[in-house]
Amino acid sequence: MPGKLKNRLRVLRAERGITQIDLAIKANVSHSSYWRIENGYDMPSDVVQLRLARALKCELVELGFTTAARELVS
Repeated sequence: MPGKLKNRLRVLRAERGITQIDLAIKANVSHSSYWRIENGYDMPSDVVQLRLARALKCELVELGFTTAARELVS
């Protein structure tokens, strides 16, 4: 996973004062799955990308997510 994505997740989460656990709950993913995404070990599926963007109240493009995920909201 590109470093930019994991850094954006961490920065946006911190800016909003949300813990990893809280964001995982809001995005309906396990804490361990979220930790792996934020630390660059896993790439989230398109559906999880969308959930994370919604939980962070931001656009997918702000996180640098894939075109496929952006098409889900079209």
